[in-house]
Amino acid sequence: SIYGVDDNDRSNWDTPLIMSAADNELMYTASYRVYKNTSSPYGFWEAISGDLTDGVIFGDNFHTVTTLAESAMDPAILYAGTTDGNVWHSLDAGDNWENITGLLPERYVTSVKASPLSASVVYVTHSGYKDNDQVSYVHKSLDYGNTWQSISGDLPDLPINHIEVYNDSTFVVATDAGVYFSDNEGQNWERVGENMPLIPVFDIELDLEESVLVAGTFARSLMTFPLDSLIQEEVIIVGVDNVDVELKVFPNPCLDNLQIEGILPGTLVSLFSISGVLVAQEIVRTSGIDVEFLPAGLYFISIANQRVSEPFIKL
Repeated sequence: SIYGVDDNDRSNWDTPLIMSAADNELMYTASYRVYKNTSSPYGFWEAISGDLTDGVIFGDNFHTVTTLAESAMDPAILYAGTTDGNVWHSLDAGDNWENITGLLPERYVTSVKASPLSASVVYVTHSGYKDNDQVSYVHKSLDYGNTWQSISGDLPDLPINHIEVYNDSTFVVATDAGVYFSDNEGQNWERVGENMPLIPVFDIELDLEESVLVAGTFARSLMTFPLDSLIQEEVIIVGVDNVDVELKVFPNPCLDNLQIEGILPGTLVSLFSISGVLVAQEIVRTSGIDVEFLPAGLYFISIANQRVSEPFIKL
């Protein structure tokens, strides 16, 4: 074994590895089971689940964990998906796991993504490529995966390889023929980028700081697309003539109520995680804004999507 991961474990060729958004020393990886490391990168990996696959039926390579996810709203909420169509969640940081596959298709789980804004909302994508199934599988759950609904809308019939979630109505998916975008909860989708060839895209990322969509393609390297041409939010600001105001936040670090100087009550502010994910939008009151619901960590505050230089720490 290497620092606790058993050499004999069945592992996917693209082994999942994620870092917690709440703790940069907390990492997860998976073989046919999930491992946790609380003192990365040189700490010891501990298995925190049993076999999440169907067991060895068609051979070792057919039964592995393909994807892992952690909720940005609650780091105790974890998700896992497998090559043989299983989806699992743990609501207690990996102590207990529950199969939430339900009526989802029995297909290769390509990605699971927790909502950046709602603790109970989660998304999952599947690919039927290995089964000669071209149906576009994109599903959403409002209750931690206990029930699922399709949000594939008018997507063309293509295997789906990845999903990124901007908010709970705006998503981007990577498919076997490019990238598609929806801003109405998955009812309608449009292809992103007129000059991208019809090629498989296996990974996408939303770089909110640079305002670009990044796509990892098969054989055509990385491609980018301006994110602000897709996501155009109308942000109403009350009492602010210049968004380049100097904000002051206190107390910093903050446990529950954050006071903001430099803007008037009634102003809409956006809160971003250290990774650039929009985690909340709040109206500033005379009493400040409530941040008690945020997991511990470093955050940035902005007005009209303009990030200010002053961060704050949530205890």
